[in-house]
Parts: sequence; C-alpha cells; structure tokens
Amino acid sequence: MKKLMLAAALAAITWGTAQAQSLNLGIKGGFNYTNVSGNTGTYLDFDKAYKPGFNAGIFTNIGLFPMLAIQPEINYSTKGFRIEDERSSGGTNTQTDIKNRINYLDVPVLVQVKTGTIYFEAGPQVGFLLNQKTEQRRTITQTGLISEQTTKEPVIRDKSTSSYRTTDLGYAVGIGFQAPVSPVSLNFRYANSVPSYLKDSSTDARHSVFQISLSTWLPVAKR
Repeated sequence: MKKLMLAAALAAITWGTAQAQSLNLGIKGGFNYTNVSGNTGTYLDFDKAYKPGFNAGIFTNIGLFPMLAIQPEINYSTKGFRIEDERSSGGTNTQTDIKNRINYLDVPVLVQVKTGTIYFEAGPQVGFLLNQKTEQRRTITQTGLISEQTTKEPVIRDKSTSSYRTTDLGYAVGIGFQAPVSPVSLNFRYANSVPSYLKDSSTDARHSVFQISLSTWLPVAKR
C-alpha cells in the first residue's frame, strides 16, 4: 500500500507539472494540536489529551486550471499526546503525567479546488519517522490518620523507536483562504493515520492532528 501511494503521488506530481498553467514554490509554518485515537497498547487505560506542536515546510502549487491545483509539500511536523491521570485507592493517590512527542517528515499531495478566495483540499499523506521522546512522571501521595507522605518517582525517559513504524500512512483534508492578489494564505487542516503507527498488530493507534498555518508563495519561483 505504501509503494502504491508513493507511486500514485509521484505520477500525479509528474502529470500535474507537465500540464501546469502556473507553478509556484512556497514556504509555510504554523501550529499543530495533536492526539492519538484507537488502541494505544501501553497507554490504553489512560485518557489522552491534545498536545500542542508545530509544523514548517515547503510546497509547490501546480495550477492546472483556474479552479484546480495540485500541491505537494514536505513538512516537519510534531505529533503525540499528553496524559494527566489521577487515581485514588484507599488512602493512596497516584498522579501520572506522560508527554509523548513524535517527529515526522510529512509528505502530503493535495488536490485543491478554488472558489474565489476560498479553497478546499484533500489528499494522501506519508509521514517518515524521525524520532520520538516519551517522559513519564509519577507522584504518589499516601494519606494516613495524622500525616501525609508524598513520593515523586524518578522521571522515566524513552527515546526508542523500535515499536514505531518507520512510515505513517494517512490523509489530510482542509480549507484555506487566499486573496486573489496576495501570495499569503491561511490554512486549516485535519490529518489522520489510516493504519496504526505502531508495529504491534494488536494496536490501532492513529495520529489525530489539527493544523493551522500561514503560507506564502516565493515571487522568484512564480511561473
């Protein structure tokens, strides 16, 4: 499936470039708001929350017709989740804080349909795993009849990527706004994985990413 998606994306870019009525190179950057959904294995029992991140990259906008364009991109994107879990049993309270950050090089190939100052976009996306970092902190508070004792366990740090797939297949959909005479656009996008990004076949962990970004064409590259 990965090879098929890459081949289809390459074919679309090649065909689009050959048919292009306009060709613009640009840069972009913005913020991510990320979480994971599905069965995450080790962290299945915890409620996961969205974690802030960022994205930055370059793109080529290939205009085929006044209302239709293809836009391949290469973006550095941070993903992951956070957990703030508190549980009590008897006189013991356990606070667990987990921060997970996974960095990818994302390559979406999007078809854009333009209607005036608004455009809609959708297409496949392949993410190439760069690295990850997970930090876990646990604080245990034991309350007795006349005293309370709090113990902060050592922070557990994990940078291994052995349980992660090297590529993350998925899709992206979005909406953008761009004035007719302006090279700058504002974009809102949602991206999700299709299979699990973990190697364990019993999991179904998928990235869920909301993005907001600003992009601009580089005038020297306009055709």
